[in-house]
Amino acid sequence: MNFITMQNPYINRLDMCRTISTLLNDSSLQPVWKNKAPVIFTNKATLLLAAIEDFAATSAAQEKIITGHAADKDREETELEDLCHEIGQALADYYYDAEQEQNAHSVEFSASSWRRLRDEQLINRSRILAAKLTQALTADAATLATYGLDQADADSLSQSIDDYAAAIATPSNAIAERKALTASLRGKYQSISNLLGSMDKLILRFRAQPQGREFAARWQASRVIRDRSQAAHAPTPAAPPAPGSPA
Repeated sequence: MNFITMQNPYINRLDMCRTISTLLNDSSLQPVWKNKAPVIFTNKATLLLAAIEDFAATSAAQEKIITGHAADKDREETELEDLCHEIGQALADYYYDAEQEQNAHSVEFSASSWRRLRDEQLINRSRILAAKLTQALTADAATLATYGLDQADADSLSQSIDDYAAAIATPSNAIAERKALTASLRGKYQSISNLLGSMDKLILRFRAQPQGREFAARWQASRVIRDRSQAAHAPTPAAPPAPGSPA
């Protein structure tokens, strides 16, 4: 079961809705029911197809929130780690040449050391580096320029820290937004469910002709909500024994 399936409780219902939508849009079957008695079925089908599109769009927005913030955080984290290592190495070299070893030790860390830091640890150490760079630029910008460091680097580092801090905060924001979308999905699906319940009763009226019986049978088969998570965890059937081998 994937992360999206776990977090979106309506994913299985959406699969059913898409199957119904495909059935109603099947041009070979539309002559059986479209604008045919009971005509109210056609009216409700129009409402249902629009409701399913809206439901699918809201569900897609929820899935994007669920999966998107983790990728954003990883990207911002990597960018900050790389920038800190690059600036830190150059600034450390400046400090060593200026015989300021204590300052050098406060900014000189390996790439792997930066990558081991998580969340607030990375932000805190990054801010120390940013403060040291700003202090050095204020005191000796001309010399720092020979090491390839200037105000643009300080600005870039500050922006990268802010971007990563925002990415850390995103999950809590995403949780709140996801809850709002889930509540919205609940109401949207209830409208769909009401329409489907009514159309379930009307579908029987199309069974007077062979194609109508096919349409009704496919409708009823499409109305089954299959649990995607259960299917993912279903045991694999054992292979039959080879001929002549013991059972």
